[in-house]
Parts: sequence; C-alpha cells; structure tokens
Amino acid sequence: MSRSGTAKYGPDCRRKSSPTSATRLEKLHKKLKRSRKPGKQRGYGRFLAFPDSGDVTLDDAKIKAAAQWDGLHAIVVHGADELEAQDVIARYHQLWEIEACFRTNKHDLKIRPIYHWSPRRVRAHIAICYMAFCCLQHLRKHLDLLGHPMSPARIRNELNALQLSILRHKGTPDRYACQAMPRSMPDASSPASA
Repeated sequence: MSRSGTAKYGPDCRRKSSPTSATRLEKLHKKLKRSRKPGKQRGYGRFLAFPDSGDVTLDDAKIKAAAQWDGLHAIVVHGADELEAQDVIARYHQLWEIEACFRTNKHDLKIRPIYHWSPRRVRAHIAICYMAFCCLQHLRKHLDLLGHPMSPARIRNELNALQLSILRHKGTPDRYACQAMPRSMPDASSPASA
C-alpha cells in the first residue's frame, strides 16, 4: 500500500497551538518552580532536562528544535495517491463528524456497559443501539431542516415529556388518541415551521 502526505503552514496555527509559545512555556516555568520533581509533564516532558544535580530544568536546545515545526500541520495518507492536497485536508476536517457519532453512541445512547454475556444478546444490544442512533440522526436531520436544531440530550428530554391520552367514546367502542406536544417541540403542521 502506498503512502503519501500533505502539509500546510499557517502563521495563525503557529500562534494558537504552538507548544513552544511564550505563555505555555511560562506556565511550565511556574510548575517547575512549585515542584522540582514534576514527574512526567504530559506533552511538555520532551522540553525538560534532568541534569545530575537533580533539579529539573527547561532545555533551550529542545525548545528551539521544536519551535521550527510550529504552525506546520502534516497529514500522512495511506493508499490515496490520486487525492489532491486540498481533498486530503477536507477529508481530515470531516473526522469530527465520525468522532461526534461515536460520542453520541457512547454517552447519549449509552451503548456501554453491556450487561449481556451470550454473543447473540451482545449483538442484539449493539444492533438496537445502532438502530436508535440511526433514528436519532434521522430526527436531528429533519429538525435541522425545520430550523429547530437540537442536541441528542434535548431530543431525549423532549420525547420523554410527550404524553398521549386515550379517549373512549361513551356511546360507541371507538377510542381516540390525543397527543400533548411540549411547547419547545416544533409542530410540522404549523405554518411557522414550514
């Protein structure tokens, strides 16, 4: 499988997300002053020097070497030689949608923990969660089209507030369903939401 890459440079990226920015290094200096044994500094451990004297310090050579890469964003792609650099970057930016779907399954639909032990029931649990996810995405899309975007949590709260009353006709065996719509849910039949 072939491998290709693309890179982009942005000075605004350099200012915002630079690990060697002055404010981030100042915070690291303050941490080192508070504790001479900071342990592993997540992400910044590569800038620390551990001399024989025992005091942990910042290594200026490592900081300068890392600063030359500030603002550079590189993406390595496997098996996509025919894609242009702009297409690769556009597809990379679409990853947030996939991550949002996993987050919805994990937190809003609570796909885990699974309290089943037989493989058939585990598969059924995951299939039900996936169907619920598809229904939720379908509902979110239609709410967006109606001009009422809602989060999964808000949709769940609104649906929990729905009430349905069954009315029986005294003279006949007929029954009628009367639905009470919450105030914040859009009514598809009203002209304001069309």
